[in-house]
Amino acid sequence: MSTAKSAAVADKKKRRAKFKRYLPVYIMALPGLIYLFINNYMPLPGLVLAFKNYSARKGDLWIGLGGLCEL
Repeated sequence: MSTAKSAAVADKKKRRAKFKRYLPVYIMALPGLIYLFINNYMPLPGLVLAFKNYSARKGDLWIGLGGLCEL
């Protein structure tokens, strides 16, 4: 059991050393990943508005593709 434990500890140390070695690469990739998240995933909830008929009195009514047929 101790050999498996020592192998796990050695693997953890290797992983940590690899992470430290590539840390500058991860930091350089971070602005690009943030850009992708903001421009690709933040607008997704707004797509639902295309399928709703918003009224301040009645609230949101789901109309599906009916709103697109009027075009």
